[in-house]
Amino acid sequence: MNDEQKREAATDLSANVLWLIEQVLVKHNIAIIEASKEAIDDAVAKEREECAKIVDKWFNSMSSEPEMAEIAAEIRARGKG
Repeated sequence: MNDEQKREAATDLSANVLWLIEQVLVKHNIAIIEASKEAIDDAVAKEREECAKIVDKWFNSMSSEPEMAEIAAEIRARGKG
């Protein structure tokens, strides 16, 4: 193997290594995005539940109107569709 062939082989090897590193980084970024989406979805669900608790509390202590229970149910159902 002459010097030119060694250079070409080294260049090919470098290109393959860089491609592999890029693929690892892409998979890593996908995992971060998926984890972030799950965390955001969980936070939204918790916030929705807290809103529903407020409506329930208000309904149970201050109102006898059935519409308030329906509002609480609607708040909870927003993320299920």
